[in-house]
Amino acid sequence: MLKVLRAVGIVSLFVVLIGSSTLSAAVMPCPTVATLDVLIASFNSLANACQSQDKLFWNFNYSPAGNSPAAAGVGASLIFQAGAGTDIHGWNFSGTWSQAGGNAG
Repeated sequence: MLKVLRAVGIVSLFVVLIGSSTLSAAVMPCPTVATLDVLIASFNSLANACQSQDKLFWNFNYSPAGNSPAAAGVGASLIFQAGAGTDIHGWNFSGTWSQAGGNAG
């Protein structure tokens, strides 16, 4: 019985080590400046997320409609601002979007 438990423990440890090395090996630093199409194509799952400080980013998505630019026309800039007790992590997306119809008045 002890041999069986040892074998299960060794196999479990091996799986955990292989699984964790697979995830950590694929994590890359986030680019500071990119286009949205690059983020969508490059960081589409947790297994290939990008990292900024202690945060992981993945699964970017974009559904343009109407006169919206394509993902290649949307700039993406990584944001990190250290604050007193609060850090800000995220992305700033910029593109030429327009609103159709109606007056804003």
